[in-house]
Amino acid sequence: MKLRMRPASTFLKRPGGWLLGQASTPAQRRVAVAVLVTAGLLLAAAVWQDQARRWQLQQLLASRGLVAPVVRRPAPVLSVQADRQRANHAIRQLNTPWPELFAMLEAQADPQAVALLSVEPNIDRGAVRIQTEGPLLDDLLTHASRLGQQPQVRQMQLLRVDEREAQGRRFARLTFDLTLAR
Repeated sequence: MKLRMRPASTFLKRPGGWLLGQASTPAQRRVAVAVLVTAGLLLAAAVWQDQARRWQLQQLLASRGLVAPVVRRPAPVLSVQADRQRANHAIRQLNTPWPELFAMLEAQADPQAVALLSVEPNIDRGAVRIQTEGPLLDDLLTHASRLGQQPQVRQMQLLRVDEREAQGRRFARLTFDLTLAR
């Protein structure tokens, strides 16, 4: 097998290769330039035609004593009050003492009697809705009253009590709100 060596001149960059790459021929580059120029001319003609039609419409309306409607978009109304309320809501949410709240819930937890199902914040009221479940309602009420006596809590409000028997097992659910002291 005989190796053919290319001359060094084929590896040099050819001028005009930026348009279609080095592999393009001069004829391909001329066609590409012609297509680009034609597209530019067609675009310019379309813009020119649109402006001419607008000018003709304005002339026609002016000759009949009519005024062309000016379409203006209303400026966006900045609601400073709404922005301030959103910012204050975000600040209250960030300032909720989550580590202290969870530490308080863990300190008062009795895993044998009470299971914590959910903790849902209501930032606007400064309250936290807590749902617990256990085998005895008395244990849940005792747990809720201990949480209500903590220094981080301003008020405790019972919302819902539900006692059920399912699959041969009795259980109770208790939902209450803790309003946090600020």
